Amino acid sequence: MTESSTASENNLRYLEDISNDIINELEPLLFDGKIYLLNIDDPDIDKHIEEIKQAERIGFDTESRPAFIKGQTYPISLIQIATTDKVYLFRVKKSNIHTGLIDILNSTTILKIGLGLTTDIKKLKELSRKIEPKNFSDLSIMAKSKGLKKSNARSLVARFLNKKLLKSSQITNWAKKTLTDKQIQYAAVDAWSMIPLYLELINDKTNYLDL
Repeated sequence: MTESSTASENNLRYLEDISNDIINELEPLLFDGKIYLLNIDDPDIDKHIEEIKQAERIGFDTESRPAFIKGQTYPISLIQIATTDKVYLFRVKKSNIHTGLIDILNSTTILKIGLGLTTDIKKLKELSRKIEPKNFSDLSIMAKSKGLKKSNARSLVARFLNKKLLKSSQITNWAKKTLTDKQIQYAAVDAWSMIPLYLELINDKTNYLDL
């Protein structure tokens, strides 16, 4: 199928490629569930950690302060974890991470679903020597194995969820003392979207090299 029609006229799943023009026509993907913004001293953090530990699979992402000088990087400021109806945003600092969160990252029974995880996992290990990330599934690898030309989050959300992933808050300061509502929604969607995308990809038998 060629990209000759608008998004409203096509099932985007079977387009050979999806342009930014088509993606921009789509409605934005939003998360309307409960979002918890948590510091290590939050009185409810233990309760929320236990809620996450009951999940079979979780959406995962991280955010760091952006760097604009070549070779400069900043540590993770935010770890996002999503279940099907809740998102937990953990504000973290090096060597000051809740042990329960470390347990989740190291768990062999909880599947952590993310996208482009190489940098995330490297930075997780830099936060604490106790972090040994296990049982992570990278959707970009899954997408490429199916023959998809574009495996970034925005393209996958458009193709499989028929929505537009908003990226305007991506390059903002995630280390700020106070996050904006826009940053919080962006961070929540990035993690939560991993779950429906994962389910779509594992159930999709299409070989996109044949399109």
